[in-house]
Amino acid sequence: PEPGGLHVAFAAAGASGGEAGAQDAPRPAPAVPVEPASGPPKPSGWSLRWRVASGLVFVPLLILLARAGGLAFVGLVALQVTLGLIEFYRMMRGKGLEPHARLGILSSLGILWVAYDPHGGQGGWLACAALLLTLALSLRRAPRPRPVESMAVTLFGALYVGWLSAHLVLLR
Repeated sequence: PEPGGLHVAFAAAGASGGEAGAQDAPRPAPAVPVEPASGPPKPSGWSLRWRVASGLVFVPLLILLARAGGLAFVGLVALQVTLGLIEFYRMMRGKGLEPHARLGILSSLGILWVAYDPHGGQGGWLACAALLLTLALSLRRAPRPRPVESMAVTLFGALYVGWLSAHLVLLR
C-alpha cells in the first residue's frame, strides 16, 4: 500500500486462483482525489500595483466630486459600479456560472438613478423588471448547468455592488 492513499491490487492470475504472475500484474492507480490543474500563476505584484494606483487616482477624485455633488458624483459612482460588476461577474464566470452581465449592470445603474431621484417612484418597477428579465433571459438560453445559480448571481451582483454603492449617492 502507498502512504496517503487507498491501494487495491488486482492480480491477473489471482482471479483464476493461481499465484503466478501476481507480482507482474498492473496495479490500478490509487484512489486519491485529483485536483484540477490551474492555469499559470498570476503575477500578484502587478495586481497590487494596479489596485494601489487606481486608489491613488480615484480616492482624491471621489473626494473632489463628493464635494461638488450632482450628476458628476453620480457619474463617478456609476463608473465604480460598472467596473466593480465587470470584475464580479468575471470572477463568477471563473467559478463556472454564467451571469447576465449587461442586465446586472443596467439594473445597478437603475438603482443608482432611483437613489439620485428618490421621488420618481420607479424603484418597485425596476426591481420587478430586473427579476422578470433575468428569468426570461435564462429561459431563452440553451440548457446549461447551474441555471438557477447563474440567475441568482446576476441579481446578487446588482444588489451587492449596485445597491450598496447607491448608498454613496444617498449619503451625499
